[in-house]
Amino acid sequence: MMDEIREKALDLPEEDRLDLLAGSIHEDPGLSDAWLGEIRRRRERVASGEVEPLDEDEMFARVEARRR
Repeated sequence: MMDEIREKALDLPEEDRLDLLAGSIHEDPGLSDAWLGEIRRRRERVASGEVEPLDEDEMFARVEARRR
């Protein structure tokens, strides 16, 4: 079931995924306000066009390139 939920979440537009994540964090009292602030900052940067989100393949390619 979690794989299905994860797959559906990844099909959402980037801003909706960030909203989903922020909403999930609000429901977890163990996560700090600092993380909520970071999510808001990232969401605003994406929404404003300041940064462009990477797709999963590009993100993993960059991580792998840094490991070399």
